[in-house]
Amino acid sequence: MDDTYAVKIINWAIGIYNWIANEVVNLLSKRPQEFNGDIWNGISAINSGIKGIAYPLLTLFFIIGFVKVSTSYMEVKKPEHIFKEFLRLVLAKLVIDKSMDFLQILVEVSIGTVSKITGAQYKSLNGIPEALQTEINNANWFTKIICIIVAIIIALIIIALSIGLLITVYGRFFEIYIYMAIAPIPLSCCGSQEMEHHAKHFVMAFFSVCFEGAVIALAFAIFNLFQISGGMFGTQEGTLLKLMVYGVQTIMNMVILQTVVKGAEGISRKIFGI
Repeated sequence: MDDTYAVKIINWAIGIYNWIANEVVNLLSKRPQEFNGDIWNGISAINSGIKGIAYPLLTLFFIIGFVKVSTSYMEVKKPEHIFKEFLRLVLAKLVIDKSMDFLQILVEVSIGTVSKITGAQYKSLNGIPEALQTEINNANWFTKIICIIVAIIIALIIIALSIGLLITVYGRFFEIYIYMAIAPIPLSCCGSQEMEHHAKHFVMAFFSVCFEGAVIALAFAIFNLFQISGGMFGTQEGTLLKLMVYGVQTIMNMVILQTVVKGAEGISRKIFGI
């Protein structure tokens, strides 16, 4: 027997969710330069321009740090002390010069984590469970009409929530681009022992943004497993009630998914103690 419009509508909405979920996984697995080449070239140009500001800051922070660390004239005369401070200056300049490459390493760690998560546990949804589909298909014409109305409402909510999820993931790329563009300035703090904690905080904050991808991928994988494992519709009496319970459960799980995805930044920051 052919599926009724109610079944087709919900399965169509689930299909849109699967497409968006696959697009999200694809985005989370992309490097910044692969997401948009033109944007990447612009960010690289901004990063290079900001280095002109970072180098004077590095020199200033180095001088301030050198003066504070050098508590006595005899200490300044020690060769190892002078060598240590100037080595810090050279390494700090190298970090600024290679800031894009350095941050890209953290991006690669995040992409690798996402790949492990999606490769191990990620599964697409199959639509309405077969048992419920059979009941809807065998229902009388009046029940089918009511089911169509309910299915349209469920489908619209699923699609709206799915689009919201995609927008949130797109926003993460903007954060990554912003961090990469301004990286030379906070990394210039590496030139001073007194200021280096600011550079460390910046690096951890950037890695936290990158790691949001792993949190989001894990959230999608758990949501899909929840849906695939089935729900409580089988314990209800009546086709319409079962469809409503299935819809409410799906929407509730999607709302939780969206809450977790939107809060991925906070979860990631808690993981790294930021």
